[in-house]
Amino acid sequence: MSELEKWVTLVEASKIAGKNYRYFTNLKNRDSHYFDDIEIKKIGTSYLIKEEDISKVLSRIKKRGDHLKNRLLKWSKKANLLFAF
Repeated sequence: MSELEKWVTLVEASKIAGKNYRYFTNLKNRDSHYFDDIEIKKIGTSYLIKEEDISKVLSRIKKRGDHLKNRLLKWSKKANLLFAF
């Protein structure tokens, strides 16, 4: 495999993962900490990621329910409200 064949765009990575075509792009913009220690190249307006790093990013993502709980906890701390889970 040549060097260029190992890299895919974020749109292609989303399709490989079986997600919406904007999944990795939105994830990078919203929660960029999932891409820590992962090399990303920007070529023009496109971002490229190594094919083997797709599984690393997906393994770092928490379940959707955890995000909702974390948002509620952040909001409750900001509003000085107490919630017990």
